[in-house]
Amino acid sequence: MDYFQYRRPPSQDVEPPLARHQGRAFSILRLVNLALGIAATIALPGGFRWLWRAVTDHWLLPSVMKSMLPATLACTHLAVTLALPAAVLMLLLAAFGLHTKLETTITRKRVAGLAAVWMAYVGWTLAGHLILPEAYQDAGDAAWAVGMLVSLVIAPFFIATIAWGAISAWHELGALLRTEPATDRSPAGLLVWSLLLPVALTTPLLMDPSRPLARSAAEDDQFDALCRGVGVRLMARPAGPVRSIAYDWDPQRHKYGLPLTDYVELDSRGRIRARRFSSPPRTLGRNKRLDFDFTESRASSRRSGAATIRPDAPYYRFPSFRARQPFYGVDALGADVLLYSDANRPEELHKAPGNQGIVRYELTLKDRRSGATLGVQTYVLDQVNGRGCGANASGIISQGEFIYDAIHR
Repeated sequence: MDYFQYRRPPSQDVEPPLARHQGRAFSILRLVNLALGIAATIALPGGFRWLWRAVTDHWLLPSVMKSMLPATLACTHLAVTLALPAAVLMLLLAAFGLHTKLETTITRKRVAGLAAVWMAYVGWTLAGHLILPEAYQDAGDAAWAVGMLVSLVIAPFFIATIAWGAISAWHELGALLRTEPATDRSPAGLLVWSLLLPVALTTPLLMDPSRPLARSAAEDDQFDALCRGVGVRLMARPAGPVRSIAYDWDPQRHKYGLPLTDYVELDSRGRIRARRFSSPPRTLGRNKRLDFDFTESRASSRRSGAATIRPDAPYYRFPSFRARQPFYGVDALGADVLLYSDANRPEELHKAPGNQGIVRYELTLKDRRSGATLGVQTYVLDQVNGRGCGANASGIISQGEFIYDAIHR
């Protein structure tokens, strides 16, 4: 009797010996690939954005990153959002003893799925720091259209890659967890990789001759120093009802004047959530509405445009909206109170608002009838880094609130 005539066919759920032999991965790189794949699957849709935000809030300020080499910034971004989470995952894989189960079967499809997702994330990060900024700069006003077009083109590819990576990671973890330990392999190799990846990617940052971390720490110290003593100090009471207000500044220091801060909203950590600059200032409180017969300001065509009547006068008067009259030039201020504004770094105010560095503002409100100082408001804005201090109205820096409180006492 022929023995092979009665041999049972192999089960369909068992891989052929050749596939099993080819699929075995005895290298620790299998777990490195798994950790990178899981980390990239989370990072690609923005899962570790909070980690990058924490770094830029405390150790590497946006103002400093603007002067860094794009390649250095790309490596730092990858170190924080990919290498660091992957290193933590490697430590977890070692803690669960998965380094002793490397003889379990692995397929090329799982390897490719995990590699594809972290390679896609690396490519997208490099493009975001090295290629896309130049494209946006060349696009000018149409930069938003470039971003929209790029997003529409790559979105299906990213969705498919994320799905492939997630499925591959799930099957790979399942296969490893179901396997009994087969060796007494040391986790040292995996621990070396968990340290090597973050260190290698942060080396360009640490070797940067401009010392980005030290500069960020110095800016933090400067910001903290300028924030000491900020807020509102109310002093004398007005000599009588205040029906008009004038705004003035030193024209030698501030040729075009200072921005009138309607309000800047800060969160609990001092980060700028919203800001608005307009004139005349408004307040948030329903019972705190500033209503003047007229306001005055030093002439500045950049702030309000040229007056239709006497545009060459040194000061402009703006009647109340109720009067429905055009503003016009006057030779001298005639308002009841004067708000004098100053800033410690006038050169920063020449930049676009989003690029302005640390500036400490000081507003002094005086009663022109008695000469008494009614109050002083100081606050600090670091718009390029998205932070501020000196809130005077429930987390809001409000010039209007300061004026109202000073004249209604």
